[in-house]
Amino acid sequence: MLRPDYFYGKTDKLVEMYQDLENWIISDIATRLIKSGELSGTADRELWKLQQMGLHNTEIVKRISEMSGKSRNEVRRLLRDSVMTSFSDDKEVLTQISASDIISPLKNNMAILAMNAELIKTSGELDNLTKTTINQTQKDLLNMLNEVDYRVASGMQSYSSAVCEILDRYAESGVMVEYPTGTKRSLEAAVRCCIVTSMNQTAAQVTNVYIAQNKIEYVCAYCRYYCT
Repeated sequence: MLRPDYFYGKTDKLVEMYQDLENWIISDIATRLIKSGELSGTADRELWKLQQMGLHNTEIVKRISEMSGKSRNEVRRLLRDSVMTSFSDDKEVLTQISASDIISPLKNNMAILAMNAELIKTSGELDNLTKTTINQTQKDLLNMLNEVDYRVASGMQSYSSAVCEILDRYAESGVMVEYPTGTKRSLEAAVRCCIVTSMNQTAAQVTNVYIAQNKIEYVCAYCRYYCT
């Protein structure tokens, strides 16, 4: 069982990776917005916007590919540590009611299978987050380019003033992840939620393995007392 204070600071290293990605996204969009001022009089401006979206997408995919290995290793470490912490908490009670020795989750084949399954599921969820991020930042880039054009064409602002204001607004809100339900979260919040949920679920799945192996019928969530 994992106590609420266990999660404090645990996801910081992983979130930092995604914050670096977010910082790069904002920087890349800023560069493309500034460069677009050089093309204000061209007839192919709409085509250029689509080209910039494609280049932006290519660079994001490259950045994510570079990050994926490190990210997966960190997720594996977090899930393993959560399992071992939960197991350490439960081991004494399990030992008292088990007819056989209680072996470590890292030596228990069923526990290992449960951990691997959760790792695969978590990695898939993070992949989905990054795909959503790619799609959203492409839309953000096009929307910002269009808004800058509108402000300048209507005489509301100079090009540099419009770019600065729009970039400040984007940097303040950060990269958002939109879920199928329409709910939006910052990239940082989405990553934290995904990982904390996975840590809890992984530890619970491994606990369930020991409950099944020791034929335990009842578990009191309050005192963590197991009954056969």
